[in-house]
Amino acid sequence: MIISSPLFELGIRPLGLTAIAAILFAPNLTAVSAQQGDIQVESEGDLEATLNGESFRTGETITISGTIENRAVESFVNIDVIDPESTIVVQASPPITADDTFTFSFEAGAEEGFDILEPMVRNGNYRVLVSYYENSGDFDIYEVEFVFGYAVTSTVASPSLSESGEIAEEEPGRGGAGGGCLEANCR
Repeated sequence: MIISSPLFELGIRPLGLTAIAAILFAPNLTAVSAQQGDIQVESEGDLEATLNGESFRTGETITISGTIENRAVESFVNIDVIDPESTIVVQASPPITADDTFTFSFEAGAEEGFDILEPMVRNGNYRVLVSYYENSGDFDIYEVEFVFGYAVTSTVASPSLSESGEIAEEEPGRGGAGGGCLEANCR
């Protein structure tokens, strides 16, 4: 007696099911690699701000967004990104929209851009200081701070040419593609 799978009775082949699963879940895999860690949310007074992760690598998008409650007419938001040596590397004043929100995004490690003062070239913990200047009669300032880890990464380089014009090769068993080894097993 041959028993058929319920999947075959529905006309779905296992390979087709795998393809459907890959299509459904592929966008989620991409989003996971965009940043690492949980979204961070901080608030003080009329300011609530969000940072889209806890750690980033070169080339990933860092997004700071937020909302303003009871917005004053002449108010504004300022964002400073500060490197591990206390240097401001990114500074922005995103517009506050009609629905009292703001958003600012930049590429980690980018060397050019209107708001980029210096490229992010140091590994370590960076701080993001988000300030809301109410600019009413008493000029209240609300500030929140985030900390995120940053790792400088480089793009994968193609094999380099040695002085003789030959492609330089790595020593076998000492790294490179497929050449990894555990300390106890390297001899």
